[in-house]
Amino acid sequence: MDFGTFVEECLIEKEHAEIAKDGLYNAYEAWADAHDQEAYAKSWFGRKLSEHVSYDECRPTRDDKRVRHYTGITLSSYGRTFLE
Repeated sequence: MDFGTFVEECLIEKEHAEIAKDGLYNAYEAWADAHDQEAYAKSWFGRKLSEHVSYDECRPTRDDKRVRHYTGITLSSYGRTFLE
């Protein structure tokens, strides 16, 4: 399994969707661990992601903090299991 498999199994491209960058990376790390894969470093994650899906970025304020988000993608129901 490789990064493309994570994208295919765990992500959905959807207009108006958004997910916190940290949340998506945490799900990816958990997925990689569950599949005995070495996770890419956080600094490389966005670069690899852009090779597989189109997304934008935003920094909305949540609880008085600016939080970086990916927009146009979110976790699938299977992908969300890695956040639990």
